[in-house]
Amino acid sequence: MFDQNGEPVYKIKECIDTFTYSYKDDYGNVITRNIIEKRTVTYNFSLAKKKLKEINRMIEKAKAHRACQAKKEEYGESSKYMQFLDDQGKNIKPQLNQKAIDKDKELAGYHMLVTSEINMSSKDIYNAYHQLW
Repeated sequence: MFDQNGEPVYKIKECIDTFTYSYKDDYGNVITRNIIEKRTVTYNFSLAKKKLKEINRMIEKAKAHRACQAKKEEYGESSKYMQFLDDQGKNIKPQLNQKAIDKDKELAGYHMLVTSEINMSSKDIYNAYHQLW
């Protein structure tokens, strides 16, 4: 989709398929169900810019907390970009979690909507749910 100046606003990809879900009922039995769903993935260029700016802000906040040796509780939302335990679950000196940073940067701007409205167009799905984010 493009704006009046021909600049891209968002891109849409979709698929309709049967997806399998499993859950435990009240008695601990595993129940498996196949459900037909429409999955609509959008990429929004302005949202990507906004999200990258937010990620970079949280990284800088995490670095500042690390520099002043703050406690884990003081990191707030920026703690998602920090690692406080090693692979064996033991406490370590807080360090940046580069995997989490890279993953969030890679997914910035993407959004997936899952719906049972398989006859609805992707554009209509996007427009209906866009205001809810």
